[in-house]
Amino acid sequence: MHYGLDIGPGAIRVATDAGDGPTIDSVPPVVVPVDDATLEVAGLSEAGSTVRGDGTTHAVGAAARAVA
Repeated sequence: MHYGLDIGPGAIRVATDAGDGPTIDSVPPVVVPVDDATLEVAGLSEAGSTVRGDGTTHAVGAAARAVA
């Protein structure tokens, strides 16, 4: 598995090759710290819409806009 992350002023881009072929996803450059309850209220899951670092979960892109 290979991963890449590009954070720029116009977008956050993530490149992955998780076995089903390489993909590049692009989302608006919005990141907000969230907890499980906030994600549940917004009808979101951690899969595909969050990143975790230093013990904090952050919603990214459209998911971040939904919970902000």
